[in-house]
Amino acid sequence: MWFRSGDRAVALGWLVLAQPISFICGGLLGGLILDHTGWFGMAGWRWLFILTGVPAVLMAVVTYVFLPNSPATARWLAPADRDWLRGSLEAEQGTGHDEGIRAQLAALRNPRVLHLAATHLALAVGTYGFNLFLPLIIKQINPAYSATNIGFTAAIPYICAALALLVTAQLSKRARERKYLVAVPLAMGAIGLAAVIALRNHPGPAVVALAVTGIGAFAWLPPFWALTTDSLSKTHAAVGIAAINSIGNLGGFFGPYIVGKETDGETVTAGLLIPVVSLAVSVVLILLWRSPARQPGSETGPAAVADTPAAAH
Repeated sequence: MWFRSGDRAVALGWLVLAQPISFICGGLLGGLILDHTGWFGMAGWRWLFILTGVPAVLMAVVTYVFLPNSPATARWLAPADRDWLRGSLEAEQGTGHDEGIRAQLAALRNPRVLHLAATHLALAVGTYGFNLFLPLIIKQINPAYSATNIGFTAAIPYICAALALLVTAQLSKRARERKYLVAVPLAMGAIGLAAVIALRNHPGPAVVALAVTGIGAFAWLPPFWALTTDSLSKTHAAVGIAAINSIGNLGGFFGPYIVGKETDGETVTAGLLIPVVSLAVSVVLILLWRSPARQPGSETGPAAVADTPAAAH
């Protein structure tokens, strides 16, 4: 890990900010590509895959070459900064030692890991169902929209989501109980989706409901993952986080599948009922969470190390 617990939520906020921004860019560019390409005899949807896929492949190469695995191998950090950061992280989590694969896999039986994985699965069913079907939802709200119109309208929820995400990241930095910062956005998502169903024949109010849903679909991310990393020991962190993320990402299959199965082409919003229920379940699950004592060295706990590299010397 690169960040102390007190800094982690804000760092995660900037990291996951890429998600709503990618949806904004994808919506704006996707509609334009679909409506205005067709070069070399290829359909617009083929160009959509090519033009949006190539940058991701190139960035994968850049990441592999230039992103170090840990502060210890970061050549762009001064030696004093590397030593300070390593010391700060070790003061929070302990130096740790290799306890073997069996000890690491014990994280899969950890009740905290299973609780967070179930929460992530429930919320992912709701958020993926919304994100992947947003263009069809907007098309039903206003059937006269072109692909370009849909793309520009779809940017509205994600702009709201990006702003809300930065707010929850800042609030999470000093929050003693982060679960409420997860629960409130998820509740907003459930309420927003329910409102979309009710207001589907009223374009203006329905877009406002979509904006509320967009906030709920993303603003939970920084406090949830900060809560997760603070709750697991260093031994169990890697396997535990991987398990939570992997089980949760099953929602990426179930959410769109459920929405699609309940959709007949004209009533896509009817398929949103299950995501609404799923988001409500995730709210209940996160409210049942009992946080462990804050790790030493966090901003709200006793300071075990100097706050800055300069203060450490």
